[in-house]
Amino acid sequence: MKPIFAVRLNIKKMKKKIRDNDIPSEALSTDDLFQIRLELQSKVLKQMIAKVDSPGIEIDNPKSKVKTKKISPNDV
Repeated sequence: MKPIFAVRLNIKKMKKKIRDNDIPSEALSTDDLFQIRLELQSKVLKQMIAKVDSPGIEIDNPKSKVKTKKISPNDV
């Protein structure tokens, strides 16, 4: 979980993007921006879970020192 100041910083960045795109900043309150951010995070998490749950996927992390292998449903 991100600290509160990081969330506030992200909200400020979102507000700046909205201003840059000529959308009036009054149109979205801080609560709306926070809700949008939560929805986006949940979509990303659902996609990541779907990828991990799909059979025969190779989980690879280039920064990891652990060797990866192909996982099949029979291994579980």
